[in-house]
Amino acid sequence: MSDQPPRFTYHPRAYELELIEQIDIECECCGQERGWIYSGSVYTTADVDNVCPWCIADGSAHLKWDASFSQDIEGVTIPGETKVDGASAESTDEVMHRTPGYRSWQGAVWKTHCGDVCEFHGDISSEELATLDTRSEALFQQDHAWVFKNYGTLTELSAHYSQHGGMSLYKFVCRHCGIVRIHADLC
Repeated sequence: MSDQPPRFTYHPRAYELELIEQIDIECECCGQERGWIYSGSVYTTADVDNVCPWCIADGSAHLKWDASFSQDIEGVTIPGETKVDGASAESTDEVMHRTPGYRSWQGAVWKTHCGDVCEFHGDISSEELATLDTRSEALFQQDHAWVFKNYGTLTELSAHYSQHGGMSLYKFVCRHCGIVRIHADLC
């Protein structure tokens, strides 16, 4: 095994967002102290607290505990089974079983675009929100009409939005065309 922690295709900022913490704790899957432990949710019937990123990335944690690390993927009804509107079975399987999730109020839901799962980039900033391109804004309004019923326009929303506040707006980026998708989540 490499001493360098693994990188995740669909979660390129997992370390920067502190979803994987640098700490010497034994991984419950491989039994090793590798210096890094995942601090997010593990969806399984087993009682699991400490999983290293290597066991997430290679699928060991999924195989050992039938674990997943995210709650849902947009447009996919049965994760990993078939392509349904949103993403291929391969990308769905990778996100659900070999990619760390993210902290959220209601559970990690991944956005899709161009037949693939989008990359997660954390909470969008007010500045990024205010400067969304028209295609990204249209998708955001389509997905979360209820947000715009309360705030009216993107300009009004960005003026009231506070990163890491009671309403979280998670930024996803399409790996193929670069469009920004947003998932709105309330506490």
